[in-house]
This record gives sequence, C-alpha cells and structure tokens, in this order.
Amino acid sequence: MTWFDFLLMAFLASLIVLGIKRQLGGLLVGLGAVLIFRIFVAMSTTEIKAVAIAFALIAGLFLGLFGLRLNKAVNAPEILKNILGGIGGALVGVLMLLSIVTSLPLGKNINQQYVYPSLNLKPVVRSALQESYFVDIGRNILLYPLLENNKQLTGSSAQIYKVLHKFIVIGKPWERL
Repeated sequence: MTWFDFLLMAFLASLIVLGIKRQLGGLLVGLGAVLIFRIFVAMSTTEIKAVAIAFALIAGLFLGLFGLRLNKAVNAPEILKNILGGIGGALVGVLMLLSIVTSLPLGKNINQQYVYPSLNLKPVVRSALQESYFVDIGRNILLYPLLENNKQLTGSSAQIYKVLHKFIVIGKPWERL
C-alpha cells in the first residue's frame, strides 16, 4: 500500500461518514449516483462536459434535499437511517474511487506495450501509483479486454472486471494513444 492508497481510503471513509450524517439523503444520493453514473460518463466524452457536470450537481442536490425531507417523514430508528446513509456514502465513495483509478493517464513503454499508469508522471507519483493496490484494480478494469485476450485474468475476478469495465469505461482508451 502506498500514500495514494491511503488518500483514496480516507476519501472513501469521509464519504461514508457524510452518508451516515445525511442518513436517508445519503442513501438516495448513493443510489442516484449509481443509477445515473453511466449517463454522465457518456456525456463527459462529448462536447457537453459542462452540461454533464451541472446536471450531476443538480441531481445530487435534488436527491440530497429530497432525502432530508424523507428523513423527517420516515419514522424509523436513527441507527437504521444511519446504516442506510452509510451504504449510500459507500456507493458514492466506491464509484468515485473506481472513477479515479481508471482515469489515470495511459501510456506506452519503449517496446510499444501499454503501461498503466503512464511512465511520463513525476517519479514520486509514478512510483506510488505503480505500487498502488487500487491502481492495479483500476488497470485491470480499464484494460480488461486486452488482459482477457491474453488470458491474464481468469475466474470470478475476471467476471467482476468485465462488468466494471462495461459500467465505467467508454470505448477503447488505448486506441486514443
């Protein structure tokens, strides 16, 4: 584990805590994020990136405010609301974490083989990313079709990477190099 992994874990933990604090609002934001994530990713690859960002912020704000009203209307134990909010925060956190580790720069080495993350990063960043547990997962998700063809991923983990690749990655990023 590297300092980058610890930053990602702290980020994930803070989103879980925020979800717990927001209770049902956190759950709604988490579920909403998962449901509309793919739309935003598709929009972000077009010329209307600003619209995608604005729409995501408005949707998150709406779901959060609706969740606050729902907190007051639902007569459930606080601990249950907190747990549900934590689940929502975890959904957003995992989605953000996977988005970060699959969107690092992709490069090629001297032998024209794909390298993730790119070797063109500053040495301190490059070494942390190359040794990162989470970046390794991101590499497997991002490059899944290439790794599958080379039989580098097998079993149930290959199926998980396949589903995550279809959900998170648009197109074939390695063709843009």
